[in-house]
Amino acid sequence: MNAKLLKNFFSHHITQLCLAGIVVFAPLLTFSFLIGWDDQIYVLNRYTESGLAIKNIIAIITEFYYSQYAPLNQLYYSAIFEFFGYKPAYFHACSMVIHIANSVLVYLFVNQITEKLFTEASGKKHISFITALLFLIAPINLEPVAWIAASKVLIYAFFYLLSLIFYVKYIKSVCSKYYYYTLVCFILSFAAKEQALTLPLAMLLLDNLYGREFKRALLWWEKMPPLLLSFLFVLASFQSQGRFVFISTESYELTDRLLLSFYTVSEYFTQILLPVNLCYVYPFPFLPGNSPPMWLWLFPVCIILATYFLRHILLQKHVLFGAGFFFAHIIMVCNLVSLSRHSIVADRYAYIASIGLLWLLCVAGSELLNKARRVQKLYYKGLFAIYIIYFLTYTSVHLWVWQNAVELKQKMRNEIIKRGDYDVQ
Repeated sequence: MNAKLLKNFFSHHITQLCLAGIVVFAPLLTFSFLIGWDDQIYVLNRYTESGLAIKNIIAIITEFYYSQYAPLNQLYYSAIFEFFGYKPAYFHACSMVIHIANSVLVYLFVNQITEKLFTEASGKKHISFITALLFLIAPINLEPVAWIAASKVLIYAFFYLLSLIFYVKYIKSVCSKYYYYTLVCFILSFAAKEQALTLPLAMLLLDNLYGREFKRALLWWEKMPPLLLSFLFVLASFQSQGRFVFISTESYELTDRLLLSFYTVSEYFTQILLPVNLCYVYPFPFLPGNSPPMWLWLFPVCIILATYFLRHILLQKHVLFGAGFFFAHIIMVCNLVSLSRHSIVADRYAYIASIGLLWLLCVAGSELLNKARRVQKLYYKGLFAIYIIYFLTYTSVHLWVWQNAVELKQKMRNEIIKRGDYDVQ
């Protein structure tokens, strides 16, 4: 396929992603701040109101605020306020633009990692486009777009995806400037949210995908700067949260945490691929000191058995990457450590992790189409179209819950009451 046709694929797909994002998320421009749901703390504060004055910028960079260190996110709020004041439409518009930009970065990143799997360029581009589209409209990814106070997820993801794209360029070209770009974007990503700490794991996954030799010393020396930065970032996170980083009174025993981690991973897995009953607070299924319900043991049993029986599939390079990408970005929030959270799962934490599973789904769908006969192809395409419509419809309806705090909290109460697996005493 010639360069002109490839360029047309690229421009058409980018245009379609931008238009889809604008159409789906345009209602956000009419929504208000969520007063009583953290917007009044993280958005409407003294740092925001001080704008881009030098003294305020220095304070944002050097001070912790409400047990968090996210200077880039706070500078983002201050910049919006500097130009537009406290008008929620502009804050929502910026969130929408960053999310659309992230979907474009997903398209570019996925296009890079699929190039070894598909020789035909058009097939590769379609996998990239559908993955990016699903990422854009995935119901589980709505929370950081609709909730202004969660914008740090969008900003962290933007620079995180840039880091991954630059690292792939470095692997392919061995040009040192791309390695330095990776580190700079890594620092900026952490300056928005601490979840960026997983970058060294993602780098190793990319090394394996591209067949790099793990016996080479250079590969491990490359990981030293990001690992050192990660260590410093961890210290900064603990310093910002102090004694509140861990539950200071009651915590779960190790066995309980293992059970909760299997349950958490299962919840993220299913809610990414087949979202139902999405909520904004997911209470723990049992309280510290209580005996876990017996049904929780189904999760480790099912996951271990599935891993054993599907081990030959899981060891395929692309499956290993997609599943590994998901787990690498869920591990920090899978409750292996008892942190001071009131929700066992939060939709926004799956933002980057969703890419691995959605990409695998698209790769599997492409392989299925390649092996199918003509009639079967129509059937499979129809099923996939229904799946995309399901995502689109769910997100479009789910979006309106975020229009104000009253609507949001009422929806939360209704969902928690409907679910029988929560201990909300």
